[in-house]
Amino acid sequence: MAAILRAVQQRADVRIELFTTVPAWFFEQSGCRHLKMNSVQADVGFAQRTPLHEDLPETVNRLDRWLPFKESLVADLAQHIRQARCVAVVCDISPLGIAAAHAAGVPSVLVENFTWDWIYAAYPESSALQRHGARLAFWFERADWRIQTEPVCRRIPRADMVSAPVGRKPRQERYKTRAQLGLTDDARVALVSFAGRGDWTLPELAAACPDIFFVAPGFSGGGEAHERVIMPAMDAFYHPDLVEAADMVIAKTGYSTVAEAYWAGRPLGYMKRPRFPEHAILADFIKRRGLGLEVPAEGGRAAALADAIRRLLAMRPVAPEGENGADQIAGFLLERCFGAKR
Repeated sequence: MAAILRAVQQRADVRIELFTTVPAWFFEQSGCRHLKMNSVQADVGFAQRTPLHEDLPETVNRLDRWLPFKESLVADLAQHIRQARCVAVVCDISPLGIAAAHAAGVPSVLVENFTWDWIYAAYPESSALQRHGARLAFWFERADWRIQTEPVCRRIPRADMVSAPVGRKPRQERYKTRAQLGLTDDARVALVSFAGRGDWTLPELAAACPDIFFVAPGFSGGGEAHERVIMPAMDAFYHPDLVEAADMVIAKTGYSTVAEAYWAGRPLGYMKRPRFPEHAILADFIKRRGLGLEVPAEGGRAAALADAIRRLLAMRPVAPEGENGADQIAGFLLERCFGAKR
């Protein structure tokens, strides 16, 4: 969503009301401006036991508290939307936004590469999850406009489709970010964009790769000190700048990281998410485009991961193709919501 809003504001002077629990610094780092933050839990999604494993019971507990939507909450949001003179509500798979837009009498735009009912259907052992999925499907079907992003999980014929991934763009040159990290231009750098790990620690990984520096934003520093491991705070650097500064990326299969690696042309070592159904779609996209390879996660020792890292560093960069999906969606929104020509 940050990529889309930035692309819209590069074309027009648009004020944005954000309904989210994501901190303002994330959008400001992404270059968004004229923001009014409204702290609202807009979605539940999935509770996680680890970055690679879902917690079904806790997910159901949260959905039980959240669904069906409280009429008072929807009414309050609708009143806010009207008073702020919003011309549309753009929802990053948030069904609450669609309900609020419907109550406010303004168009809703659903942007997705999957919806939660499709995700929940992959866990048939939970009848409660299927029940909640059906409730969410009702709202997803009521979106006035639907935009699907590449790589898409389930194609909906009536939806508009963008032809390339939606990804945030770097804001500064590679050498500047490296200088801020204390790295030289010729250093070999791996970005570890992953909040968990396998059966290894960052110092063990650095020891197994004696000629490589590791940048790991958001990792806790508990006992993990090594001269070639850099662990900045999550808000200290704009993530696409770190991707641009690195020679390769290690991450779980998450849409944003895959898209940022794609647009930067950086080889991606991705960790398997055993049951999450989006993983297969993103992994297939990475394989088809020659963007990277699977690396060991659980049960993967530092030596095995080090071998995969060397193979990734040997890969030739793959040039991205087409127009960034964020720019395509920005044109759609300006045309449909403001009547501007593309």
